[in-house]
Amino acid sequence: MFVFVKSPADLYNVAILNSLGYLVIGVIASLIVRYRYNVRFRIPKISDLISQYRYSWHLFLSTFSTSIYNTTNIFVLGLVAGDSATGDFNIANTLIRVCASVVSPITQTFYPKVTQLAMNSKASAMKLIQKIWIVVTLVFTAGCLILLFGIGPILSLFFQNNFQHSVELIQIMSFLPLMVAWSNIYGMMTMTTFGYKKELSRIYVISGLISVATIIILTYFFHEKGTAVNALLIESFVTVLMFIFLKKKKIDVPKGMYGTKS
Repeated sequence: MFVFVKSPADLYNVAILNSLGYLVIGVIASLIVRYRYNVRFRIPKISDLISQYRYSWHLFLSTFSTSIYNTTNIFVLGLVAGDSATGDFNIANTLIRVCASVVSPITQTFYPKVTQLAMNSKASAMKLIQKIWIVVTLVFTAGCLILLFGIGPILSLFFQNNFQHSVELIQIMSFLPLMVAWSNIYGMMTMTTFGYKKELSRIYVISGLISVATIIILTYFFHEKGTAVNALLIESFVTVLMFIFLKKKKIDVPKGMYGTKS
């Protein structure tokens, strides 16, 4: 990107480089799977495909609903407030989402271990989830505080005053990465492990539908600031719903408790 993208005229280079990145990763991964791990590829049976679709349906709904309220923000803002406000928000949102994405490798790495433990001892699985939650909470809280109080000087140091319009938006959304981190642990790592995929998808669908309404209202009256507030509110709403649901099932992630036993 830094080498080949120098001006707006290089727009197509961005699309080509993004596509090549995924293509190269896919080819290399396929070769590793085939020749290092000796996994042979075969055409799956229709019955196997149907079974997998049914098994993954609720996770698909969760991912789809998340995409709705993450992408609707920029679309609605562009219609209401124009290109300048959309650009300022997109810069802030991109930085925030990059920070939030750090949690994904963590949850994806530990998820198989958590599910393996849960098959033998749900209490042991909860203890591991609790440790992950503590570490993630400490790290992300520190990072969010840096975004809140330090993003202005940091951007000024590296980019002069080019992105000052985005600073306030970043500060509004500064604790969004922590909400995303918690929702990953409460949702993907805990609810799916203990068999609550359907309830998880329901939370995301409800949140997605609410977001469509709130984004229109907040963006119409407050433009890019309203969009930033909506992004934080929806992520917080998702996290709170997950926390409440787990508490009703007597699952307390911060305390590492499953049922009545710690």
